Amino acid sequence: MYWKQPKDIHIVYEAISVLADKRISLIDNTKAKCFSTSGNKYYEIEYDPETESIMSNDNMAYYVRQISYPMVAYLLITERIPFDKDILKHFKDIKWKDINQKNKNNYMKSVDEVLEGIEKKGGNILLIKENIERIFKEISVLKLKYLGKLKVPPNVY
Repeated sequence: MYWKQPKDIHIVYEAISVLADKRISLIDNTKAKCFSTSGNKYYEIEYDPETESIMSNDNMAYYVRQISYPMVAYLLITERIPFDKDILKHFKDIKWKDINQKNKNNYMKSVDEVLEGIEKKGGNILLIKENIERIFKEISVLKLKYLGKLKVPPNVY
């Protein structure tokens, strides 16, 4: 069974923030722990490069069965998907959960708000968008399979 492709690009932005904040740590060459923006919960990610199979216990994976930001963060930190690390400096300390709730889970509105803030601080939005779009395109051609059974997400904020 294959994971659904993400509907929009916001998961890449959130994954970049995970790396910028160092909220993901590799346990070994196939497993990682990814903390949420609130820091109160973490997701476990497992990946098998030989079968292109991945599993995460986050809400998107469990309820929507779609490639999620913890999965993307794992693919980025392991360089399965290469990216320009210079963009990380713009994505530190972004509280995506709070921003998404404020915008009633209109994720692209949240992305626009974050990009607007980055631009006000002098960030090169065109360069950032090009990088994020390239990552998103790479994800969209991956045929990632389920690695085992779905895992129930942690139940905390």
